[in-house]
Amino acid sequence: MTLKPFTKWTGGKRKLLTQLHEHLPFEYNRYFEPFVGGGALFFDLAPENAVINDFNEELINTYLQIRDNPEALLDLLHIHQENNSKEYYLDVRSVDRDGRIETMSDVERAARILYMLRVDFNGLYRVNSKNQFNVPYGRYKNPKIVDSELIL
Repeated sequence: MTLKPFTKWTGGKRKLLTQLHEHLPFEYNRYFEPFVGGGALFFDLAPENAVINDFNEELINTYLQIRDNPEALLDLLHIHQENNSKEYYLDVRSVDRDGRIETMSDVERAARILYMLRVDFNGLYRVNSKNQFNVPYGRYKNPKIVDSELIL
């Protein structure tokens, strides 16, 4: 089974996979990905032994929650799906402005990010100088917020 990235990411390597493969060794003991982003190369290679990292703490937390708490994450995404609207999105987006994010669990934070990436403008992750998410709501008729195949 081929794994796929759970989100697209600015600066992603998906379109460069063929060229990147030309420069990779045929055999290696451990794969290191210092800037995993959406994970296009990581998921394409599906290494048995890997270390991934990224500067974005919310992104790394999301990877950890997909690995460690997929069922709880899906349950929360179902709640986001049921409540999805522009007003709901703006409220979810505002939790890093009003301090509510400090009381959220890691899995709640991951669900928040995944939800926003599914419904915001162009699936973009962008924050301002105060590290506050600032992407407007997208105009999707039926966004796929819950995607069990990508999470499980």
